[in-house]
Amino acid sequence: DKAVAGVLVELYNAGLLRAGLCVVGTLGFMAWLNELGTRAVTARTQDIDLAARQDLKLAAPKSFMEVVERTKMGFCLVPGLSPKDPASSVKLPGNQGLRVDVLTHGAHTGQPVAIAPLQWHAQTIAHYDFVLEDTREAALLAGTHCIPVQLPAPERFVWHKLYSSAVRKTFPEKAVKDLRQGVTLAAVTVVCTWLSVRTP
Repeated sequence: DKAVAGVLVELYNAGLLRAGLCVVGTLGFMAWLNELGTRAVTARTQDIDLAARQDLKLAAPKSFMEVVERTKMGFCLVPGLSPKDPASSVKLPGNQGLRVDVLTHGAHTGQPVAIAPLQWHAQTIAHYDFVLEDTREAALLAGTHCIPVQLPAPERFVWHKLYSSAVRKTFPEKAVKDLRQGVTLAAVTVVCTWLSVRTP
């Protein structure tokens, strides 16, 4: 929608997407379906999940918050899991407001880690270095825009979705969503690979 497009356009204009900030989560899944020419029933999301390597390649630091504020939508900080934790997410006002999360890799899930090039913090996800090791250029359709983005390699995305579905104990509904997305993307990738081999 327009809100998602507004955020992604500002991230692109600031050079953050070209520097390696990667679109993940449900939005990344939907982008891969589009890249592979597939339609599937998918839950709408009010989250933009972004993943950053801790050594994100920027010539000079850029404030993530300042870039988000350029949308003029009124994003506010989301408190961390602990009162002492710095924010790693921003959100529009209201229960259904768009939320933007920044994630990174770490030994344990749920720890805030400073991403110096963004002057921001990210929430750690165990084994996310596997997802970020190989990213691909793609395009994401949002609002009336077609925005160049980075996505995790589909096969790595699949394995991490399946892993996430197995280890999520406190959010069973999210575990089911991860399993469905992982299986769907796996099936689509296999079919597309098979067709490319069969096509002379």
